[in-house]
Amino acid sequence: MAQFKTNFWRRTRDFLMLGGAKARWLTKIRLDLEEVEKNTGCKISVVHQSEINSLKKIRKSILKDTNGLRLKGLPELALKVINAAQSLGITSPQLQVERAKSLEALNEHEKAVRIWEQQTLCEELEIKTEADDAIKHYEQKRYLASELLQSLKSKINSNKIEPKYLPDTAPYDLATLENHIINEAIELRKNNKNELSLQILEISSDAGLKTNLINENKARALFNMKNKREAVHIWQSLLSSQDEASRDSTQKILTRLSNDLLNLVKRVISNNNLPIHHLPNETPQDLSKLGVCILKEAIKLREEKQNEISLKILDITASAGFETDSINENRARALINLNRNVDAVNLLTELLSSKNQNINKSSANILESLGVSLIEKIKKAMEIDGLIIDKFPENEQKSIASLEKFILQQAIELRKNKRERLSLQILDLSAKAGLQTERIEDNRARALANMKRYGEAVTIWNSLANSRNEQLQESAKIMIGRFGAQGLQQQIMSEVDHILFHQGDQKQAIDLLTNAILQNPTDEKLQERLGQVAMMDKEGNENQEFGELSIHRQTLAGFEAFITAIEQLDKPALQGTQDNNRSKNNPQQLKIKSNKEY
Repeated sequence: MAQFKTNFWRRTRDFLMLGGAKARWLTKIRLDLEEVEKNTGCKISVVHQSEINSLKKIRKSILKDTNGLRLKGLPELALKVINAAQSLGITSPQLQVERAKSLEALNEHEKAVRIWEQQTLCEELEIKTEADDAIKHYEQKRYLASELLQSLKSKINSNKIEPKYLPDTAPYDLATLENHIINEAIELRKNNKNELSLQILEISSDAGLKTNLINENKARALFNMKNKREAVHIWQSLLSSQDEASRDSTQKILTRLSNDLLNLVKRVISNNNLPIHHLPNETPQDLSKLGVCILKEAIKLREEKQNEISLKILDITASAGFETDSINENRARALINLNRNVDAVNLLTELLSSKNQNINKSSANILESLGVSLIEKIKKAMEIDGLIIDKFPENEQKSIASLEKFILQQAIELRKNKRERLSLQILDLSAKAGLQTERIEDNRARALANMKRYGEAVTIWNSLANSRNEQLQESAKIMIGRFGAQGLQQQIMSEVDHILFHQGDQKQAIDLLTNAILQNPTDEKLQERLGQVAMMDKEGNENQEFGELSIHRQTLAGFEAFITAIEQLDKPALQGTQDNNRSKNNPQQLKIKSNKEY
């Protein structure tokens, strides 16, 4: 009853104040907006103001209301008020601008653009300028969206795949593309195209589309590609997201992974009949605590001389994606205890750039300890040979990671002075201590070559031929060209001796020599060795019954063994080998050479 009286007197007052049609029109506006207020729950000031008696004041009041709603994050309600006012014939360029901005907030960019385009014709300079700027902004955004869309399609097409979810034309905003990109990435991932899925997500991210959904799907692709560390790192960063859905989804994933890790670590320890000291019964809510527990367990195992098990559970943790600097530092300690210094030094050298100052310092201390130990070993080795190192590295340079230059200087100087054995010894000591660099290996090969151990030298240079260091790569190829034939010969001879001595398999030795001769038809030493092997008796002794004719019988036996061996080869394969040899070695007959004619 009280509400009825209030409305009655309000309408009566308006009618008396304004009179006639105008009063009725204003009353209708109030009633309609009052209905909007009831339906939306938002307060509309026009409904509650008694002094509004003109259309101008009504427009101004509605404009203020809609602007306030939009700024409060309620663009949908702002649009309802604008639409209600427009249905009553209340509009203005300013209200249209508010409509465009509200549509933008709702990501309805195409509708917003149409309104802005209309307002570019507005006679009010301020409105026109704002509309022109908005259109330019949209043109830029659409250009970026178009560029991104084209890049994505090109990347997918280059893999001979047709995009399934990407739109034909670019939208007015990058954000509008997100759902299309996510769906495309998921589809690729379902079809085991994880790398391509990751690539289109990274292209999108680089273009400015950095969102939780993009990152979450990057993590899923990385995980499927066995790059679990980076995947887990992304998921862990999403735990601090302001988006509750993203946080919950990420928490579930990490909890499941943590459960699997905990159970696996427990199983490894139990399978080795060892007690568990620090691992929890269940995965803690704070997942970072699990890493701490595993670390404590690994340290306990190492203290009990269980270095292999300690290393294993740390490796499992790192492989599961929960790799940290503390985990890696303790991996390095276990590796050193297992005499795997090369792997340890590589880990510790990386940790020198750790943001954790404690890890940084402890890694430097371990490397220095290894360096001091290596210098002492080199010093002792040289003193045995009556040599003294004139100049030791400065204290600050005693980290093993910084000793390469010093080691190489000593090794090269010794090699120049024909002390190849000692040069090789200090290089071997360095490699064993963990300082195994490409330059160390190159100089090992050079020392071996000077000692006529060509097979070992060429093996090293073969690995260096793929070096990222172009200078080392080129040098290795030159050395292979110079010593390759001798190296191969030594390797074959060594393998033949091994087969005969350890296996007593004459046929296998003959086959090995035959294949080697097919590749190197002019190598007389291989041919001679083939004859020797062919002449061996069942006990592996060379047959000497032919006296002065033995050399001729040896050559003939080698030839017969060669022919028998190649007849057993697959003819197409043999033809391919012969054709290859002709191209490499110029046209020439395969034959066993003899010093004399029969």
